[in-house]
Amino acid sequence: MSGNCCGDSNSRNRVAVVLEGGIVQSVVADRPEEIEVAVIDYDADGCDESEIARLTQPDGSTSDAWVYDCMTERSRISLDEVFAERPDDTVQG
Repeated sequence: MSGNCCGDSNSRNRVAVVLEGGIVQSVVADRPEEIEVAVIDYDADGCDESEIARLTQPDGSTSDAWVYDCMTERSRISLDEVFAERPDDTVQG
């Protein structure tokens, strides 16, 4: 595969999750065909019981979650800009 507009094909496969209003709008990647993405939403109130998965947590307890596969698409935004080094004075939380 040759390089693409969003990164060198020999570089790591970069992934970005796009949120708006606290909801995943899309997942984009340099090479989306090489990854699988699942969204896990622990705010499962209002979901149908058939949509709920019981997931084991690190402490051994279980939590209900809405889990869904998320289609990953080739990025049309510049992931070079997304993953650019930030100035030292940038506050990151």
